Amino acid sequence: GIRASSTSRGLGDVYNRQTKRSGSMRIGLFTESYVPVINGVSTSVRTLAEELARAGQEPIIIAPGFAGYVDSDPIPVLRIPSWRTIVNPDNPFAYPPLPLIGSPAALRGVSFDIVHTQHPFGMGLQAYRIAQLLKIPLIATFHTLYTDYTHYLPLPRSLTSAAIAVALRRFYQTCDAVILPSHEARRRLEAIGV
Repeated sequence: GIRASSTSRGLGDVYNRQTKRSGSMRIGLFTESYVPVINGVSTSVRTLAEELARAGQEPIIIAPGFAGYVDSDPIPVLRIPSWRTIVNPDNPFAYPPLPLIGSPAALRGVSFDIVHTQHPFGMGLQAYRIAQLLKIPLIATFHTLYTDYTHYLPLPRSLTSAAIAVALRRFYQTCDAVILPSHEARRRLEAIGV
């Protein structure tokens, strides 16, 4: 379960361990939502990146490609191949890692001290793969209450909710630390065994 104690591997413990090792950290912030998409997650990621940079760290944002958009942020942004859905065409999603293709070109040869993903699916799986390859900590923030959005899928809600719960449990149990921005987020992950 999720608990805060002196023995838990909390976010501060993971970040502090990496900082002591290297002085400052190169942090890969993996997100499905980033400008020009404006929502709570993209705003949170931008704020986090700006504050990390202000603190002397080196954040790099990894986001889905957005046709026609040119990044102009002072924080570096790496864009990876993406696709769009019919239900949300204005928000592209990153392809998950593909076994025969390997990492997207933008991620080949990257070096991070830590990766922090905002999502458990396409971009989260990219973050997981990089963390495994580089043998570095994987941090995740559980922003979105995914089971609240199952009505967008053309399948029975009970089936999609169960499948999402299994995927979330598998993903978040692999993380070194999980940030829960609300009591409801915590309650939801605890309810599925994280």
